[in-house]
Amino acid sequence: MKQTILITGVVAGILLVPAQSMAMDFKFSGQVNSALVFGGDVKDPIIVDNNTSGTRLRIKGTQNINDDIKAGFRYELQAQDNSSDDLTDKVIREVRYSDVWFAGSFGKIGLGKGDGAANNTFEAYSLINFLGGGLSELLFRGSTAVGYRTKDGISRQNRVRYDSPNFNGLNFALSLDNADTNEVAVRYKGKVADGKLDARLGLVSRTEDRTSYSVAYKHSSGVSASYSFGEDNKAAGDDDTNWIMLGYDVAKNITLAYGLGEESGGDEMNMASVDWKPIKGIEIYFNMMDFENANGVSGDAMALGSRIKF
Repeated sequence: MKQTILITGVVAGILLVPAQSMAMDFKFSGQVNSALVFGGDVKDPIIVDNNTSGTRLRIKGTQNINDDIKAGFRYELQAQDNSSDDLTDKVIREVRYSDVWFAGSFGKIGLGKGDGAANNTFEAYSLINFLGGGLSELLFRGSTAVGYRTKDGISRQNRVRYDSPNFNGLNFALSLDNADTNEVAVRYKGKVADGKLDARLGLVSRTEDRTSYSVAYKHSSGVSASYSFGEDNKAAGDDDTNWIMLGYDVAKNITLAYGLGEESGGDEMNMASVDWKPIKGIEIYFNMMDFENANGVSGDAMALGSRIKF
């Protein structure tokens, strides 16, 4: 009788696990991004996986603990065939995110591999649809290119992070990262004078402290502008990066953008793009870029590609 009760209990427990798991909401998503590149350090046209926003697959899950607290997880894997920053014609696999989180009226707490609190504080220009910046890693890898994408908070590392609730568009975040790094950030998003304003400030404390901030504004007419600044405080002196961008929505699904980047060492880069989204989830882009470094070395390149999200 005792064995029957025990076996019945074990079977019931096994049957209950799937039932409990079904209470969690799952979402699968991802994207594939390929581009044809001409020029730069590439002698012949070559097909790459655009490292700016590479091919990836993700799964997310959320579940309510009670009326106020929600729990969730995120796992994202990037797998690029001939990545634009490698060019070895091999598949590069990377776990981009692997974290759990708890959210409620108190804000949100995340634990695991994810973005530090200050990451993306340099990138308010994302308000302007502008793809292709990371291609510079490929196109000018043999030269000293503008590293404007590096002047930001710490991306995708193990950390514990807290994000405050939203106070009329304003919120703050802080994180304790691996490698003895601390980050803090303040962000604001809101409507201003018939348009959208996005402002961000981030501070990173580690061996070399970093400050980054950016502000972008997009008017209802489709005209947009942004400015980004990043600074590394090194023992040899400060290393600054400035990035200015202008954009215009020719139509609801077509955006033109132009960006100019400059570093304190004398490197400069100009980039222009046309981005077209014929339907939701499908994006076709054309980028042109040129640079000149402090030594007078210059170059230019173009890329035609598509990013399809699912």
